[in-house]
Amino acid sequence: MLEKLYEILFIARPDKDEAQLSDTIAWVRNVLERNGARVIDHKVWGKRKLAYKIRHVTEGIYVLMEFVHSGANIPEIKRILHMSDDVIRFIIVKKPSAGKAPVFVLETEGVIREEPASAAENTYTEEITTTEQYEQS
Repeated sequence: MLEKLYEILFIARPDKDEAQLSDTIAWVRNVLERNGARVIDHKVWGKRKLAYKIRHVTEGIYVLMEFVHSGANIPEIKRILHMSDDVIRFIIVKKPSAGKAPVFVLETEGVIREEPASAAENTYTEEITTTEQYEQS
């Protein structure tokens, strides 16, 4: 099967020290590799404030990991990551080929579908620049 380039951005619990964060990264890498992925690289973006509370925390340690995968076991990877207490949120995205928009891998009711990023954007583009225009509409 043709392998494609994916990336996963996950948020680890903020109370992790350096060794525990390394263990969490190794665990995510192991989950990916056990399910047929080949991890290329990872970058730790560091601790950042969340826009809203997730699992009763307001900060998280962001980690970006690139991997190559056929796409067949993505639902299993998601299932395992959802059960983790160390990973509080994640997203898996299929990276675009040259000149193409990114594709989000969505799973609903056990069915995987790939949706272009542009479909997720708001199509309403009219801007209201003054309060007078707002009041008239």
